[in-house]
Amino acid sequence: MLRPPVDVGDEIILCVHKEALADRMSGKFVTRARLHQSVSLKFEDTEANLAALRRVGNRLSAHAFEFVYNRIRNGGDGGHWVLLPRGGVPQFQEVRDLVQAELRCEGLDVVGHTAHMTLAYGVGASPTESFEIEPIVWPVTEIELVRAGAQAEYGYDTLYRWPLKSPRQTALF
Repeated sequence: MLRPPVDVGDEIILCVHKEALADRMSGKFVTRARLHQSVSLKFEDTEANLAALRRVGNRLSAHAFEFVYNRIRNGGDGGHWVLLPRGGVPQFQEVRDLVQAELRCEGLDVVGHTAHMTLAYGVGASPTESFEIEPIVWPVTEIELVRAGAQAEYGYDTLYRWPLKSPRQTALF
């Protein structure tokens, strides 16, 4: 899982309130502790899965990158409100694909994840809407193995962290 640092989480929450979208999310706006970007499925909490996921993290060799979010969208299908990045994020896709390749090596199920951060789950049917926002930059520098908390407004307990390598240098010429 990728989780934004506190300052980026605060910026996201401030943006939702500044754009007066929290009320439109039917009181289902997530807490800062729940903001995340998935790179894999959730797995049953067993010792075998924990050991396999630790091996995946230990083998991971990926570069840090940035998400630049610039819009908030309601899918209009009774589903979710999401924060979306500008254009494609090939660096995220690379990290996701590396994680999923390692999960396959461990015999674990994989499913594709798109670059987005869910802000509200199960809001109910409403017209599709999309709002441009001031860009929010999130430098992604680590990947985490987490366990979901047990409370209704749960967050995540970090079990392990793996730093990502320095960002790739772009060509100067």
